Amino acid sequence: MSELPSSRVDSIVTPILNAVLHGVDRIEYADDVDHDGDPIIRATIYYRVGAPRPKTEAFLDAVIASMAALAREGDRRFLHFWHLHADGEPAAEPLLQSVRKRRRA
Repeated sequence: MSELPSSRVDSIVTPILNAVLHGVDRIEYADDVDHDGDPIIRATIYYRVGAPRPKTEAFLDAVIASMAALAREGDRRFLHFWHLHADGEPAAEPLLQSVRKRRRA
């Protein structure tokens, strides 16, 4: 497995995410490891104040497209996302609530 540098990950993934996410201030990428010690890419998405909540299905489709694009370049690491407001406060709760509501239905 080939691990791409963060700058290359940025050039591949950011355009895919920006097509479905609105109000993004910036996206930062970092090498990390998951709970099993496997290498992952941690993507932290910072949203501007008042940014609309991402549409869950569109975001998940963008994640799948991003991971497929990285795999074509030889990088098969999992993409793990953190959603934060530009001030660093968590922004994912509304997204998680919409997923939880659908699971209960």
